[in-house]
Amino acid sequence: MPTEIGIISDTHNHLPKAINRHFAGVNLILHAGDIGDSPILQQLHRIAPTQAIYGNMDLYTLSSVLPAQVSLKIEEFQILMQHNIGNLFNYYWKLKNKKSNTFPDIVIFGHTHRVVYEKIGDTLFINPGSASQPRGGFPASIMKLSLSKGSISHHQIIELT
Repeated sequence: MPTEIGIISDTHNHLPKAINRHFAGVNLILHAGDIGDSPILQQLHRIAPTQAIYGNMDLYTLSSVLPAQVSLKIEEFQILMQHNIGNLFNYYWKLKNKKSNTFPDIVIFGHTHRVVYEKIGDTLFINPGSASQPRGGFPASIMKLSLSKGSISHHQIIELT
C-alpha cells in the first residue's frame, strides 16, 4: 500500500476549502512554510497528521515553535524540507559538498509560489506552488505524492480553482 503525501506551501493564512477534498485520505501533509498562523495547521491536522516548517513570512508565534528545516524518512526516501532554498542547482551542489550521511532523495520547498517538479542529479526538487497567492499568472496549486517500495508511484499537481 503506497504512502500518500499531501504537499502544500505558501498558504499565507488562507486555506482554500478544496484542500479538504484533495487531501482526504492522505497519510501525511507536509507544509513548506509561509503558513500564516496556527489555525491553518489545526485545519490541516484535522485532515491528516501534518509536519510543517516556518517560512520567511511566518510570525514569531509559528517561527518560535516550528523548525526552519526538517529532515524525515518516509518509506525509503530521505526528505528534506526548507522554505527558501534559492537556486536549485546551487542548493544541490551545496548539499553534495556538505558530506552528510543523509543526502536527501527529495527536497521540498516553497517561497517562489511556482510549481517545481525537477530532478537534479539524484535529488528530486518539489515546490507545490502557492495554495492561496499564486504569482506570474499561475494558478493556486498543491501536490500529492505516492511513495511505494522505494519509488514514486504517482505524483499529481493539483490546480485549485
